[in-house]
Amino acid sequence: MMRRILCLLAITFCLFAAEETRRPATVSTTDRLDFAPGGVIRVNGSYGYLTIEGWDEPSVQITVTKCTDRLYEAGQTDTAERRLGLVRVMTERRSSTELAINTARRRKAHVTLDYRILAPRDSQLIIHHGSGFVWVAGMTGDIEAHSHSGDMILIQSATERYSIDARTRFGDVSSDFEGVDKSQFLVGDRFTHLVEEPLRRLFLRMGRGKITIRRDGPLPSARTN
Repeated sequence: MMRRILCLLAITFCLFAAEETRRPATVSTTDRLDFAPGGVIRVNGSYGYLTIEGWDEPSVQITVTKCTDRLYEAGQTDTAERRLGLVRVMTERRSSTELAINTARRRKAHVTLDYRILAPRDSQLIIHHGSGFVWVAGMTGDIEAHSHSGDMILIQSATERYSIDARTRFGDVSSDFEGVDKSQFLVGDRFTHLVEEPLRRLFLRMGRGKITIRRDGPLPSARTN
């Protein structure tokens, strides 16, 4: 009996040690493109973590980090690279004032993406996001954002005049701005904030999850996976 117990302990130790030698594969790329203020940025097919922050530079900087959901041994570099290659993020500069950031992926790629985008503050955003997390801060242009599921958080200037139309099919809408909050079919929520002669427009849609609209605030210091 003792020999059997020792054998089981040895097997457990070996399995744990093997697991410790395996790591997810990651790769990160950064692109920077000249972009005139006041232009339109379209984000299509993104998923995972999407962060967009406004800055004062006449350019857009896009950093994308891919990470495999599976673990690989040190000698499995080719396999890991093939897995990461199943997801591609491509930029399409249609003009000096229109940019598209498109994501294409194979089914069951098992790769998580983290996008960090810096853009001129007054850019107009049109976002079509899958599942995951969307964070937008420091942007003063119109924002149209659609997400399948997850969390959507917008940090908006308290000095701008916004027209807000935010709706979830399953989930809540929370806003620091005064407005009308109505439940939709007992499981969804809709929030509207209408002002005379609005300067900016927020049109937000979430399938399953939560929409949060906040006044000026800092970016999160950390995120959890």
